[in-house]
Amino acid sequence: MNQGVAIIWEGDAIFANFRLPGDNKTFSRYIKQLCLKEDGNFYLSVANGHQIEQIAFNELTSSIKITINATCYSFKSLCKNVLKLELNKIFKFADHVRKQLTLNEKYIFTFDPPTKVFITINNNKELFEIEKYYIFHNNDKASR
Repeated sequence: MNQGVAIIWEGDAIFANFRLPGDNKTFSRYIKQLCLKEDGNFYLSVANGHQIEQIAFNELTSSIKITINATCYSFKSLCKNVLKLELNKIFKFADHVRKQLTLNEKYIFTFDPPTKVFITINNNKELFEIEKYYIFHNNDKASR
């Protein structure tokens, strides 16, 4: 992920009609990109002229219908049959992002630590690099 966004697919624009659940109205857009954001949801970037919008999807609960060239797709079938993505890989990645999100909710706060610190181990000072320092709700501390 780069700044909380992972681009899963990007390619030539694909014209599609979208129908939201419980709504008989459809709207047309050009699919430009599929990304996964740090909230664990997939987002289709779609164009309407010069305006770019994002439609959020959770593959577990999404029931939006997407029609391309008179063929109706679910979000999963769009990814597999049109975007030619390996569902197992992208959904595993999404699960990993969601799992990290739930792990991060256990922390009170995070902050940028010093980049290096000396720690005494067996009477020897060793230099360690620290990426993040966590303080948990129960005041336990951990670094990574």
